[in-house]
Amino acid sequence: MPCPTFSHHLAFRFRTTCISQPQPLSSHRPSPSTYTIACLSYIYPHLACPSRTQSLTYHSAPAMPRGTAPSHFVTRTDPRVASPTSTQTKSLPSLPFSTVLIANRGEVAIRLIKACHLLNLRAAAVFVADDAASPHLLGADSTHSLGNDPSAYISVPALLAAAKAASADAVLPGYGFISEDPEAAAAFERSGIKWVGPRPETLQLFGLKHAARQASIEANVPTVPGSPVLTDIEHAVEQSTLVGFPALLKASAGGGGMGQAIVRSVDGLRRAYDSVVAQAKSLFGNSDVYLERYVERARHIEVQVFGDGNGTCIAIGDRDCSVQRRRQKVIEEGNAPNMGGELRNTLRRAAERLCGKHNYLSAGTVEFILDVSTNEWFFLEVNTRLQVEHGVTELVSGIDIVQWMLSQAGGIDVLEGGAVKFRESGVAIEARIYAENPAKDYVPCPGTLSAMEWPEEKNGESNGCKVRVDGWAQVGTVVPGHYDPLLGKVLAWGRTRPLAIVELKKALKKTIVRGVPSNVELLLQTTDHPNFLRGKYTTGLLNTFTPKTNSIEVVAPGLQSSLQDYPGRVGYWNIGVSPSGPMDAYAMGMANALVGNGPDACALEMTMRGPSLVFHTTAVVALAGGHFGAELDDGKPVQFWTPFIVKKGSVLYCGSAVARRGEEEDWDGETRPLGGKIAYIAVRGGFAVPEYLGSKSTFPTGGFGGLTGSFLQTGDFLPIADSSLGSLDEAEKNGLCFRWPIDYPLPQAFIPSYDQEQWVVAALNGPHASPDFLQDQTLQDIWTSSYTVHHATNRLGARLIGPAPKWTRPDGGSAGLHPSNLHDYTYAPGAVNFSGNTPIVLMLDGPSLGGFVCPITVATADLWKVAQATPGEKIRFQQVDYNDASTAFSETAAAWEAVRSNDLEGDHAEIKVSYRMSGDEHVLIEYGDIDLDLAYRLRVHMLMEELKSRSFIREMCPGVRSLLVRYDRRKIHVHELVSIFNELEKGVLGSIEDASVPSRVINLPLAFNDRWTLEAQEKYMHSVRPGAPYMPSNVEFVRRINGLKSVNDVKSIMTTAEYMVLGLGDVYLGAPCAVPVDPRHRMVTSKYNPARTYTPEGAVGIGGAYMCIYGMDSPGGYQLTGRTLPIWDNYGSVPEENRGAPKSIPWLLRFFDRVKFFPVADDELEKLRTMYRKGEYKIDIRHETFSYKSHLLFCEANKESIADFENKRMSAYDEERRHWEATGEGESNAAAEHATNKKGKRPPFSIPVLASMAATVWAVHVKDGDEVKEGQHLFSLESMKVEIALQAPVSGTVQWLSVSKGDSVSPDHELCIVVSNSDAAMGDSRIDHLRGLYKLGIATPSQVITQALQEARASQGVFSVISSLSACDSAISEFEKDKPQKHTPLHGVPFVVADDIDVAGMETHALCPHIRYKAVRSAPIVDALRAAGAILVGKTNTDQLNMGNTGLEIPGVVLQNPVCEGLVTGGNGPAAVAVKKQIASFAIAIDRNGTSTLAPALCGVMGLKTTEGLLPLSESEISCEATDCIGIYANNALDIRRVLEVCISARDTAQTAVRPVPSSSRELSRSRFCGTRLAICETSAMQAYVDDEHFTPAYEKAVEIIRRLGYVTKDLDLSVFSNVASLLEEAPIHYTRLNGLAETVRRSPQSVLPSVSDRVLAIDEISASALGAALAKLEKYKRTADAGIWSAVDAAVLPVATGSYTVEEASRDIKTANSKLSKFSRLFTAMDLCAVTLHLAPSDSSQIPHGICVIAPAFRESLLLEVASKWQS
Repeated sequence: MPCPTFSHHLAFRFRTTCISQPQPLSSHRPSPSTYTIACLSYIYPHLACPSRTQSLTYHSAPAMPRGTAPSHFVTRTDPRVASPTSTQTKSLPSLPFSTVLIANRGEVAIRLIKACHLLNLRAAAVFVADDAASPHLLGADSTHSLGNDPSAYISVPALLAAAKAASADAVLPGYGFISEDPEAAAAFERSGIKWVGPRPETLQLFGLKHAARQASIEANVPTVPGSPVLTDIEHAVEQSTLVGFPALLKASAGGGGMGQAIVRSVDGLRRAYDSVVAQAKSLFGNSDVYLERYVERARHIEVQVFGDGNGTCIAIGDRDCSVQRRRQKVIEEGNAPNMGGELRNTLRRAAERLCGKHNYLSAGTVEFILDVSTNEWFFLEVNTRLQVEHGVTELVSGIDIVQWMLSQAGGIDVLEGGAVKFRESGVAIEARIYAENPAKDYVPCPGTLSAMEWPEEKNGESNGCKVRVDGWAQVGTVVPGHYDPLLGKVLAWGRTRPLAIVELKKALKKTIVRGVPSNVELLLQTTDHPNFLRGKYTTGLLNTFTPKTNSIEVVAPGLQSSLQDYPGRVGYWNIGVSPSGPMDAYAMGMANALVGNGPDACALEMTMRGPSLVFHTTAVVALAGGHFGAELDDGKPVQFWTPFIVKKGSVLYCGSAVARRGEEEDWDGETRPLGGKIAYIAVRGGFAVPEYLGSKSTFPTGGFGGLTGSFLQTGDFLPIADSSLGSLDEAEKNGLCFRWPIDYPLPQAFIPSYDQEQWVVAALNGPHASPDFLQDQTLQDIWTSSYTVHHATNRLGARLIGPAPKWTRPDGGSAGLHPSNLHDYTYAPGAVNFSGNTPIVLMLDGPSLGGFVCPITVATADLWKVAQATPGEKIRFQQVDYNDASTAFSETAAAWEAVRSNDLEGDHAEIKVSYRMSGDEHVLIEYGDIDLDLAYRLRVHMLMEELKSRSFIREMCPGVRSLLVRYDRRKIHVHELVSIFNELEKGVLGSIEDASVPSRVINLPLAFNDRWTLEAQEKYMHSVRPGAPYMPSNVEFVRRINGLKSVNDVKSIMTTAEYMVLGLGDVYLGAPCAVPVDPRHRMVTSKYNPARTYTPEGAVGIGGAYMCIYGMDSPGGYQLTGRTLPIWDNYGSVPEENRGAPKSIPWLLRFFDRVKFFPVADDELEKLRTMYRKGEYKIDIRHETFSYKSHLLFCEANKESIADFENKRMSAYDEERRHWEATGEGESNAAAEHATNKKGKRPPFSIPVLASMAATVWAVHVKDGDEVKEGQHLFSLESMKVEIALQAPVSGTVQWLSVSKGDSVSPDHELCIVVSNSDAAMGDSRIDHLRGLYKLGIATPSQVITQALQEARASQGVFSVISSLSACDSAISEFEKDKPQKHTPLHGVPFVVADDIDVAGMETHALCPHIRYKAVRSAPIVDALRAAGAILVGKTNTDQLNMGNTGLEIPGVVLQNPVCEGLVTGGNGPAAVAVKKQIASFAIAIDRNGTSTLAPALCGVMGLKTTEGLLPLSESEISCEATDCIGIYANNALDIRRVLEVCISARDTAQTAVRPVPSSSRELSRSRFCGTRLAICETSAMQAYVDDEHFTPAYEKAVEIIRRLGYVTKDLDLSVFSNVASLLEEAPIHYTRLNGLAETVRRSPQSVLPSVSDRVLAIDEISASALGAALAKLEKYKRTADAGIWSAVDAAVLPVATGSYTVEEASRDIKTANSKLSKFSRLFTAMDLCAVTLHLAPSDSSQIPHGICVIAPAFRESLLLEVASKWQS
């Protein structure tokens, strides 16, 4: 809800200077003087201490001529402005200027306007086109456009022109934009306009950081050690040796945290230099940069100052602004906490000294940095302007700083020569509310606010605490993307800091932002942080925890995904607001029930293709409805109709609706039906989006409801409501008698069948199942025929293709030329509407009012079937009776069964009346014959007035001669209802002749035959019916069919007539169904057949005898004649006085209004529409009464001219009808099938591109023979009014192109084929890619494996053993025979294992010929992988005995690095090469010495080193079951995860080497505020361990990526790892249990390379005592790591290696190369760690690949793979 105005507690008051005792912070100042305006209070009197102030009230200024201001905007016309307790009145001081130009926008503009008004100054606001409806304009006395350029707020010429237009004699810039521009200040002063702020020379001095530093030094104020302005990069490098690292490279003219970069090394400085220089030039117009020391642990303290320009400057207060993101402030508090009085006084005196020395004038802020580590403080900069957080100081001091600025600019000495006194009291804290996404690195989020609720302001009367809101955003505000995304600020004041924090948290919890993401949750998380609560935090506070959000992120929106609730938006049908809500209510209700929600909880509806969602919080989820292929990011499919848990960070992928028929076996072995096109995602708690007109349902056509009023879009964040549910009682309230168990499927009996060849849909006769309209045979055919669902089907309506109806009448009379035309009446949802000859089932977003025959209505409980029927499927209607329908409805809450109705008629009425059943909960009452008579509408009004108080009436919607009544079937039977209607008609209602109604005359501009409606007609001709009789000009058709001489006659009638509004919602959203009161103005036309798919908002059309104004962009059928103002205002942004409707009512028109148009040109209308939206144009509205008796007298007096007009019209009308009959117009409604399918044998490696749905070809982007890339856009189809892009499934050549633009296609139509090159098709071994090839039929497992074997044989030095093709084919055949593909995650996936892993029937030798043996059995993990469908390609070479880290100790082989020629591949390099070359999808290797971490980095793949004992091997001569770990190499993290899961299934806990997996491995005892923390190594520390110049910048780049991914980073002390590395150099303790391997070497020394032998037998050179000491040291280091590292972080980021080696370099000294390459990797096993290697592409000319290792304590593989997944994204 909007917050109350500040004026609840307003009194314009000045404060005297009476203070009982001098305060410590100002004790040096002289005694107070008698100047009564020494200290202006803030505009809110509750901010002042009553015991210390004297209130003086000022008269309010004259009323403002502008519109309604925002709720938190004080205007001078508010009667509450005067203080209720004031007894004294005093005139405001006279200032030499009267009008102030507010050179700003948004929140600060509102703040400045308030201050001007309180000093009786006029405020002139400026705006650009994007801000034309900005709330800051509403409170100004005048507004002035700066043009269309968003950057015009910094255009001095534009601002000067605006000042001149406003007759402004002063300018107030606020903050940002021109506020610190010395040239702007000088330009205004030269123009005679007073600059309210510091002098231009002051802005120049302190605006340049290097000049400010020098000024600080001259004032004896310490500065951060830094450099002078840098001339070039070499100068920067030279200065860095003096400044030291880390350093901050800063723009001299910068501010706001922009134009700077932290650099930690010379290489980092070189990389950042050009970028910062470019930023400085672009952002600030000055390319000067300099270096200063970067303080790692800093507090950002600033002092608020105010100077008189003559050397006197006082400090008003200080603030701590250390809570920052991207070096921009988020939370500020004053005075700064935990700062001793001595330091506080020192900083304040320093600020006063600095500014006083330079004769500072007006308000400013001096910023300081406090080094927490050293307790040093340094000058940072001076902000020569009003600060964003100035309100903090105002709350503490009671001073209105802006009024001080204005008064001083007017010549008043507000400082009284420095003698002014004030008292600082309590603590104030400010939280900035930003439209940004903390979960996405604080990215700004422009958009429209669908909800904006500010907390209520407090004056301290209730609990002594105060709350202030400085904001500009309100519901409906459009947040532009060009500016800072600040929505406003929430400030809290308390006597103590704890009280202020509590009050701030309470206020933030009441701050609700919807429509765009915001930082409100982050602010609450921050105010709960222990460091913040203690007041001991630094500028890095926000980096110490992961911003949390209770929301779901949309990474791919799907086709038509929206948020809906049940029963939708009921109660507004009468003014054209569709109910919306779920298309399949049963499925959504059941999905909600499964997660424990009530049936009305908001859920996500998806159509045809579902979204992909990232869960930023753990949630209970259920999917229900049509069958969509859905899975989580771990590759596991998701079962529908089953609640399950999605963990934080997981991704839910929802595929496309399964179009093929039949049944599919799910992973649980049960069979589930396919079919349907709509499904639902429910989360426990529901989605927390604001209600609009009583519902959260999205109405995309109207632009409201849901998250943003539209279908979901990429980047949307869907907030989840509080999901905490109670026990059994709460579940019962939700419609269940128990909480459904997680992962327990709903029984099959409760799941509807969506697999329908033909949908049988229950329907009821009526309202027009009568031979008056349709022939008897057609009425029978409706029940016996099958109708095909057309592709033009969506939430508005389902268009059907079937037999053309036969009509019993030639036309619709005065309602239209086609026999389907009727006078407009209210439709019921589910009505089968014959639009021309085309039947359309009106759905939940369909129109409420229209003029077409509806012979039957779908039963409410069966409407879901129509929604679920996909284009191309059949529908047959089944008639049901009312009694069965009533019984079925009582069961709907549990089973949602079908219902039906009847057709009844009444008598005894003054006018003939008929009662027609319209579905199973509506009755349509029709008066009179099918003719246009105002008496009928008045009778409807009389009946409505009589019925509106009856409890059984749920809703009433009037038409021209009808009333649709929705009744409560639980309270009254339909027969009883009709009896009541009959009784009322017997005389209770009274006589129509005496009827009179309130009737406003609404004067609206009309651009006749405008360019916008002509564009809509052009679109219709192009895409629908170029030869329609009403084309190419609707206006000409209106002239012709009414017998008028020229189109000017049409214009003349339209601008003369008074159109009476008989109904609303004719085409949605308050659209009028209006008829000319004067019969001589009643032009009659026929409607479009078929209807348009697009009509511009504001369009004016004529259909039948009625005029309509379209309330939104929508489909439509009226003949378009012009355009006018908007008639629907979603958020009431146009003031009530301008449109005659309050903010809560978005529609403009009311029943019986008379609309009168006046002509304007197109350009003039465009201008008026803009002015109207801004609140600058007032509609001329006159309030009158319409008397039916007077109308009858008018018609009698003019009966001859009326008859003459009608006769001419009927003659032309009959002539047009004869023409239609002669041409067969409207007889056929079958959709043409233009496209043809080519037949023939498809080439190998080809895949067809299918339409997948019935649609129209919108565009063809390729031609036969084109070469295309995978994912390239081939076709654009149009279906369900949505454009669908079809992409190339693979790279290849387009052939068999079979369609052209405009063709209609069926779901299985083959548009073309793409013939893929076999190498391209199978040159990607990612598991998902292979599964796609198999599923699409592009390739078979046999083809993939054959190519892999060929590549293996051609890869020299990679393989030691290669499988035979026959063995692989045999394995594939056996596997496919026994286990279908869908059961196995690795079906047909090629893999390799390193040579030292046993495979039954294959030799194992590890490149040692003398120990060669043929394995009798395979390692357990090999058997598990084969059982999962993976096919072994062969075994790869390894450094002999897997003891090396270079890849060079393979006898007779020198392996080429696939990424960088000449570079070593690392230990187990051949396995990594096999994956990199796409021979295998993954590789399994033994990690004996950290070898599995190096090779992936050097070869460009991903590698996981698992925990020791997680995946043990069986003992063999060259492997050690007890100590060896398994390494997994693959292309991506998802593939590694899949392989890991299969391998884990092979664990045999009976084996002694298998370690039990702890239920919670080394759980951290950190606070709940911490997300995933990653330790990093500072560059300066790492340089001691690496000796390659390329590795440091690579590591820095990796750390930047880690931080960009949102991980919390913490500096890591590498010393413990370095100590372990040194220990491993001294004592080969990692070999101590490899006795078997050592014995092998001793037996056959000649078979082992000397370098290998030396390392293995090194164990013989260490004594037992030394070894024991080394092991003791290792245990000590482990404990140190546990206490110092793993207790604080989840994982650590290390470089993979400390150097790189070419083959030539390593060959010269294998021992040294092995040692340096394994500096870190070999300690991973020794310290019981797991690790994942992340490849990093070369970033320089060296082309040397790099990588990082993310390491973690044992059994944290899952966490590591989560990091790896994000890394790849």
